[in-house]
Amino acid sequence: MLTAIVLRILWVAYVNVDPSDGRFDDSVFYQRVALALADRASYLDPYGRGPTAQWPPAYPAALAVLYKLFGFHLLLAKGLNIAFGAVTVVLAYILARRVFDRRVASLGAFFLAFFPGQIFFATIVYAETMFAAVFLLVLVLALVWTLEGDRSRWWQVLLIGFLIGVAAMVRAEGIFLAFVLVGLWALLVRPWRTVGRYAVMLAIGVVLALTPWTVRNAVEFHEFIPIRTNSVNAVARAMDVEFDGPVVVGESEPRSIREGLQYQLTHPWRVVATAAIKVGRLYRHDYSGIRFVLKNPISEFDRDEQPLTEREEMFWRGLTDRYFYAASAAAVVAIVLAVLRRNRASLVIIAAIFGWTFFFSFFTPVTRYHFPLMPLFAVLSASVLVLVWDWAKVGWRLQLIRSKVLRQDIPEIR
Repeated sequence: MLTAIVLRILWVAYVNVDPSDGRFDDSVFYQRVALALADRASYLDPYGRGPTAQWPPAYPAALAVLYKLFGFHLLLAKGLNIAFGAVTVVLAYILARRVFDRRVASLGAFFLAFFPGQIFFATIVYAETMFAAVFLLVLVLALVWTLEGDRSRWWQVLLIGFLIGVAAMVRAEGIFLAFVLVGLWALLVRPWRTVGRYAVMLAIGVVLALTPWTVRNAVEFHEFIPIRTNSVNAVARAMDVEFDGPVVVGESEPRSIREGLQYQLTHPWRVVATAAIKVGRLYRHDYSGIRFVLKNPISEFDRDEQPLTEREEMFWRGLTDRYFYAASAAAVVAIVLAVLRRNRASLVIIAAIFGWTFFFSFFTPVTRYHFPLMPLFAVLSASVLVLVWDWAKVGWRLQLIRSKVLRQDIPEIR
């Protein structure tokens, strides 16, 4: 944990970017909304268009609490990101300790502390660090409370559901964690009535977390908006296999949900091809944090004003992707081995990875959306290395025994 904190502090000192430095990205929205919440207790559009529900409120609300208590200091946002990053490392250790053993937990936490793609977001006013911490907390509690014991108490499942609602209030996609856990319970928990009871309590917890925001939106906009605006458009884009990327002003709109579904039913091969492309985009690289450090758009005219030189940018991109691809390859091997070894506890990690990947094979992904899975990749990578080390030790001991037998001229027993 201390290593994770120190590395993230060093990165913030190295690249201390400011949302008000002329850039145009989500960090501008989060920072301005947080300042408005702290100053006027109003969730307002940062560009002067009145109340908004464009983004879920949890991350800017957390920033607003800090700004209200300690003043409008940007380093408070960086400190919050560092704290969430450290908590994520601790949670990864706890999860790995429960699923594997202490050695895997220690090595996995070490890998995560040094994971470049995770470190980069410490200096950016983005919701990724908070979301990853809540994401991992949900998995840890689900494992400890609903999969390891015989029965969990009603309030424990309710709390898990509430935390999933909180995750959705950080990033809208967090709501899909509910489906991951219900699917996992359906696979592992018996009798079926227990699965049904868990699902009901989970749903109640999610509703409790979303209700204040939904009521606020109903009062402000006279609409049912449980998470964020434009949800229907997002689903329509997902259903339209011919539509690529976000809506751009001046371009044609995607098909409606009904038209998109009809097209998918009549062109199923296009659905599979599009899903493969989306998954490829989700995992194509891990240097999103570097892109968001830089001001946009980048041109030859503003390169001198960038926080990183072109050479530094290329170095960090290359280092990040090498680390990311190595961890991903090891994680794939670990998943195969966990299935072959029938490691029941590891299914919570596997379900989270496959469920999240499946979700974004349907919805249009952004590369940074794999961010909450990287702690799981770090843990799986560590499990492979520990297993290889154990195999190597066994082989070395057998070789020593064989050599000793040969030296003593004792016939080898076959």
